[in-house]
Amino acid sequence: MGDDQVHKLAISFKAPSEFGLDETKLASHGAAICARGALPGVFADVSYLIHFVRRTPTDSEMLSRFWLGHIRSRIAIVGGLISRRLNTRGARIANSPDAFGLHLLRHCAEEMTHLSKMLPSLYAAFAKDEI
Repeated sequence: MGDDQVHKLAISFKAPSEFGLDETKLASHGAAICARGALPGVFADVSYLIHFVRRTPTDSEMLSRFWLGHIRSRIAIVGGLISRRLNTRGARIANSPDAFGLHLLRHCAEEMTHLSKMLPSLYAAFAKDEI
């Protein structure tokens, strides 16, 4: 993501229950893909995301939510202190400039365009007759 520079992000997929979602209730409405993002070499998660795919009468739709700049340190002893210092309004503004939101919007549009072309044939190749 970005203009002239590539921003790498390590994505760690998590169970929906780790995000406070009730997986039993969730299953009756659709599916949630939950993840945390971290910068390589940094011992902290710097973003969270949920892609919620819900059933509709004719197909499905995906709703996405991103939490950018919410720092959760993975350093055992001083992690809480580090997280509190970095989760201030000023730190979030400095680490998540407005341009990042525009880059994320473009990335999502490109990603969903590619997925919309790939997923139907993958579904046809691998789906069971009845789900």
